[in-house]
Amino acid sequence: MDVLFSGFNIMLPMCTRVINKLVALIDHEMEELGGQRTVFSSLGPVELLQKSGKYDPHRKEFYNLEDRRNEKWYLAPTHEEIISHWISKETITEKKLPLLLYQIGSKFRDEKRPRSGLLRSREFIMKGTV
Repeated sequence: MDVLFSGFNIMLPMCTRVINKLVALIDHEMEELGGQRTVFSSLGPVELLQKSGKYDPHRKEFYNLEDRRNEKWYLAPTHEEIISHWISKETITEKKLPLLLYQIGSKFRDEKRPRSGLLRSREFIMKGTV
């Protein structure tokens, strides 16, 4: 791994192989538990953050974007709002229960102080479970 800019890393071939092996191990263990892997967009509409009460235009931890139609988006620090929104629109039948979804992907944060004393870069790979 090499540092591109402070908080942004480049995953070189050896690091990529290690990450892929870890992801394969996590996939195997989650499948054993009945988990199903999902992939959600890295971009989320700001309305979802507003709905959850997490949106503050002055909050600098989120990376905010605006598209050509002037719609506001954010780079997902987590996918809680996106998954909650999807589940609220999905018809969940008894056949689909128990529902154990997970995803592994890039997250983006720019925190002043990392939580729990952990070092955090601005972009990192995280596994999230629902």
